[in-house]
Amino acid sequence: MKDPYILENGTLKNKLGKVREEELEKAERDIAFVRLMDVDELDKAQCTTDLIKKIHFHIFQDIYDWAGKFRTVPIYKEEIVLPGLSL
Repeated sequence: MKDPYILENGTLKNKLGKVREEELEKAERDIAFVRLMDVDELDKAQCTTDLIKKIHFHIFQDIYDWAGKFRTVPIYKEEIVLPGLSL
């Protein structure tokens, strides 16, 4: 099955038109940092799947069409802060 979230070169499809992984990662860091500053405005009374999806949408809505939605195929993204492990 073809992964609907990945470009041919392996970069995540994104709203920013970034095709190089390095450029997308920098843009994601910058945008996510700004979005995380006001995540406290979300109603976090109870941790639910809907809340997690809402937070994911809030952080990544400017970058990915699928922000806040469950993926139809698993993806793997190495994280620098987790010595190469994936979330």
